[in-house]
Amino acid sequence: MEITQTTTMSIDGIIKNLTYIPVFILGLPIESFGILTAFIIGDMVTGIAKSWIINGKKSITSRRFAIGLLSKLSMLCVPLLVAAAGRGAGIDLTFLARGALSLLIFSEGYSIIGNMISIRTGKDTHEFDAVTHVLMTIQGFMLKYVTETKEIKKED
Repeated sequence: MEITQTTTMSIDGIIKNLTYIPVFILGLPIESFGILTAFIIGDMVTGIAKSWIINGKKSITSRRFAIGLLSKLSMLCVPLLVAAAGRGAGIDLTFLARGALSLLIFSEGYSIIGNMISIRTGKDTHEFDAVTHVLMTIQGFMLKYVTETKEIKKED
């Protein structure tokens, strides 16, 4: 019993360190990561409730849950990847990483509200996929930055 408890504590510590250390090193606000994490959990819970109410309990499967969870967890990596890529390239992209974090929080909040509307009305509402839009915007910004930097180097 004690071994299991110790193992659980160390795994919990590893998970926290994997989040906290990059956030502090890369200069991103830990509070925002906490809010994003809470919103991700809230979106998953309200999404499950929405699916249950609109499509019935058979619509909820472990495979769909696992895919959704992996998708949501990967979102936590986006701001870290942007900041680390910038730092690795010698470019300060902290502003873009902070912006990405803010937009992801906003997107998750938007999704939660959409789920709540569907739960309340019992009807599926059309939702704009804000997260994919945010990810594509970030990718587009990074591509533009790389191509502009490449063009500047060609001129030199």
